[in-house]
Amino acid sequence: MTSGPGGDEDVGDLFDRHARAVYNHAFRLTGSWSLAEEITQRTFLTAWQRRADIRLVDGSPLPWLLVTAGHHARTEQRTLTRWRNRLLRSPTAGTEADPADDVAGRLDDERRMRAVLAAVGRLPRAEREAVALCLWSGVGYPEAAAVLGVTETAVRSRVSRARARLTRLLTESPEPTTGPPVAGPSTTGPTEPSPGSATAGPARPPTSPAVAGSVPPADARTGPLAPGRSRAAGTAGRPRPARTTLTETPEASR
Repeated sequence: MTSGPGGDEDVGDLFDRHARAVYNHAFRLTGSWSLAEEITQRTFLTAWQRRADIRLVDGSPLPWLLVTAGHHARTEQRTLTRWRNRLLRSPTAGTEADPADDVAGRLDDERRMRAVLAAVGRLPRAEREAVALCLWSGVGYPEAAAVLGVTETAVRSRVSRARARLTRLLTESPEPTTGPPVAGPSTTGPTEPSPGSATAGPARPPTSPAVAGSVPPADARTGPLAPGRSRAAGTAGRPRPARTTLTETPEASR
């Protein structure tokens, strides 16, 4: 195990060779593509600032980069938690969509990863580090032991315990599924039954023009006269309610 590269070009080569691995590692730690991008940038900025201190494990700087990304991930998560708590306490709290949320594939990846992270988050920190390095990023046990400062046996033990715990946790708390909402009773009051439904009354037939015009216009104010009867004197100009005739359509509710 030796010190790492010291020049700017060497750090650029590090980025070209290991940026994808660091990015994937950061996503597995956070469950967010946008946070993974931020953590990747911070990790290689740290590598440039501390390029003389990069530790090589069997000639590779990747384990050091992954551990550094883990430190930045914990810092970002603490910052995000504090920001969310302040936002929830604000009376005018609102949400702003992440641009990455527009990509359906990324949304699905983040949803699945959050379910796994919820279980991993319940592991002890030592086991979480072992899972992130050995199971997620494919770092060998000897390399993980060297960068974590523990024995290889300790790393193997942590991974074994983490596997058993995760199997139990994911079995007890399977990933929730979503579906269409179940229709419930209306909270806005009864609705008018639709025509033809079981609870609807008889439909009112439309009034034809012939029926509507069957009453003589001259008797519109006083109503029609029955056959064989004459109107009393003095009542020609006295209005009275029109009588209901057989040509009128009954109300649907009667």
